[in-house]
Amino acid sequence: MRVRRSRRALIILGAPIPRDSIKVVFARSEPHSTGFLCVDDVHEIYWEESGRLDGVPAVYLHGGPGGTLGRGGYRMKFDPDRFRVIGFDQRGCGRSTPRVTAPNYDLNSNTTKHLIQDMEALRTHLGVDRWLVNGVSWGSTLALAYAQAHPDRVLGIVLMAVTTSARSEINWITQTVSAIYPEAWDRLASHAEQAGIGYQRDADRIVEAYARLMTDADPAVRDSAASAWHDWETHHVSIGTGGVSARSRRGRRRGAAGVRHARHSLLGT
Repeated sequence: MRVRRSRRALIILGAPIPRDSIKVVFARSEPHSTGFLCVDDVHEIYWEESGRLDGVPAVYLHGGPGGTLGRGGYRMKFDPDRFRVIGFDQRGCGRSTPRVTAPNYDLNSNTTKHLIQDMEALRTHLGVDRWLVNGVSWGSTLALAYAQAHPDRVLGIVLMAVTTSARSEINWITQTVSAIYPEAWDRLASHAEQAGIGYQRDADRIVEAYARLMTDADPAVRDSAASAWHDWETHHVSIGTGGVSARSRRGRRRGAAGVRHARHSLLGT
């Protein structure tokens, strides 16, 4: 276990979690406030609040990238009698507009830096001075990046399925883990090899190949690449879950959003 202290927060990395604590959930509190916040000339982000109006502010950062708040299950992890729970669909996905799958969407306007700016705009809009930042998976990466950019606005950090998007982590999740799911990865690599972009397995980074495919001018190229990536993603995230679910196989539209977001998360922009 590693403990890092700052003037405003205690961050515990790799701490063991008691098994019973994982099962602790609270009654799902419904949002008492929702809205859309215009963050630039193009984007509006959907946000929602639940819990106590005068509670400890806590913002939830969903995974993905390209994920959503979903059905609001994240709210069951916060005590509604103690916290002012804030969630939002990150720009380009969920109920936020426009979606990254929209025609002619400019990925250069959807980077980690833009998402951090969106968080600051939302914090200011809601009148929050400082908040607890809770991130899951990709959301943990965004939480860490936000805390580094605005440490004076962070009460503390709670992270799950932690990733920093380091090159070694991206290589593992996009290539090394192919040893566990060789058939699924072969389909992913074969699609890139047959796409006519010069990709060669074992010589090039597959994440860079798919970033190129997902920025192709032809929508059909982007859609087929998204479908191939989604097939791979549903396999590698199924480790320890008993296999790929039928629901995961049906989520191709989510896959398209996730792969397009890969340009700023997996390639570090």
